[in-house]
Amino acid sequence: MRKFIINSIVFLACFILISALVIFVYAYKNNITRNDIPALNFSDSYSFNEKVRFMKNRERTATTVAIGSSMTQNNLHSETVISNLHTRNYLNTSSWGMSMHDNFVFLKSLCDIYKIERVLIVSNIIDFQQTDKHIDIPFVESYLKGNTCEVAKAFIEHFDLKYYTRNLTYAKKVRSCDKDYEYLKYDRYGAVNFRTDSFNIDKERWENDYLSNPGLAQHYQYLDSIAAYCKVNGIELLFFQSPERQDLAVHLDSLKSNNLKQHLIKIKHILETNNQTFVDSNEKLWQDTLFTDAIHFNKMGSQLFTEFCFDKMKQCGSSVKH
Repeated sequence: MRKFIINSIVFLACFILISALVIFVYAYKNNITRNDIPALNFSDSYSFNEKVRFMKNRERTATTVAIGSSMTQNNLHSETVISNLHTRNYLNTSSWGMSMHDNFVFLKSLCDIYKIERVLIVSNIIDFQQTDKHIDIPFVESYLKGNTCEVAKAFIEHFDLKYYTRNLTYAKKVRSCDKDYEYLKYDRYGAVNFRTDSFNIDKERWENDYLSNPGLAQHYQYLDSIAAYCKVNGIELLFFQSPERQDLAVHLDSLKSNNLKQHLIKIKHILETNNQTFVDSNEKLWQDTLFTDAIHFNKMGSQLFTEFCFDKMKQCGSSVKH
C-alpha cells in the first residue's frame, strides 16, 4: 500500500512537471508573459473564472455587490453607482451567461465572504433563458479566502492541461480586445463598459432581442429565492430591468410584446412580494447609438441607464439605505 501511494505521488508530480513544461514552451512560442496567465478553472465559464481572479486581487471590504450576467457587467456604470450609493465598498461580481440559479448559488457564497448589505442586479429576459453553469463553489471560496492548502488540492483535482494551453492566448485576448464583446479588462470595481466609438458590432447580435421565447419557469423561482434570501438576511435588493434598443423596441410583434409583458409582470410581482426594489427602463425608448448590440449598452448608454434607474427610484420615493 505504501509503495502504491509513493508511486502515485511520483506519477502525479511527473505529470504536473511535464504539463508545466508543455505550457512553458507553448507560452514562449506565442509570446505569452506572466501577465497573460489564465484564470484557474473554477467553472466551465472563462468569464466567471476571470472575474474570480479579479476579485482575489481586491480587498474584501465590499458591502454592496452587483451580481448577474453580462447585463450587469456591461450595462451598470460603476462611478454612477458609487455616486448614488455614497460608498466605494462596492464590487461588481457578474460574468457572462449567469442564470438566476447561478446568481442564487453565487450570492449565498458571497455572503460567506463579504458583509453584504445591498445587492444590485441588471437583467433582461435572456437571463431567464440560460442553462446553468458548472461552478465549484468550495474551490471559489477557498481561493477568495486564501486557504492555500484547499486551493492546492482543488487545483490538482481540477488540473486540465487543455484548458490552460487553450486559454493562454485567450486570456491575453480578452484582457486587451477593447473593440470586441469578449473584452474583460475591468474597471476598479469589476464592470466592463464597452467603448462608444469604433466598436466591432456583430450584425446578428444587433438584431437579436431574445424575445421570441419566454423565460424558463425555474429561473423565476430562483429570482424569488434571491429576493426572499435578501429579505430574510436584511439585504436590500435593487433589480434594474435593462431595455432593447429603440428600433427593435418599437417594432416588436404581438408574440414578442407578450413575452416581454409577461416577463415584467412576473418580475415585478416577485420583487414587490419580497419588499424589494424594481426599476423598469422599458417605459422609455433608448436610442440605438447607446448600444453595441440589441441589449448591451456602450459606455455612454450604461451611464445614462444607471442614472435613469437611480433617478427613477428617487421619483418613486424609494430611498437607498446608506
